[in-house]
Amino acid sequence: RYMSVWPKVAPKRIRIISCDVTGTLVSFRGTLEEHYLGAALKCGVTNIDSSLISPSFHQAYQQISRHYPCFGNTEISSKEWWR
Repeated sequence: RYMSVWPKVAPKRIRIISCDVTGTLVSFRGTLEEHYLGAALKCGVTNIDSSLISPSFHQAYQQISRHYPCFGNTEISSKEWWR
């Protein structure tokens, strides 16, 4: 359509822009499981069943997304969301 025939609507103020850069601008060596396992070991966590990391992450991700969609939006900070 031509700009002249678009409806005349006042633009809304942009409040936030969220970008998922993983896999596009940033890539990591290793799998998600390897990164979480390495972080746990650095924090002194032992006796880890590495086969449970991936399903546990996905379960926690789905649960927090249901309770606080859009990475917490206005209810919690994105930092708290990722904890």
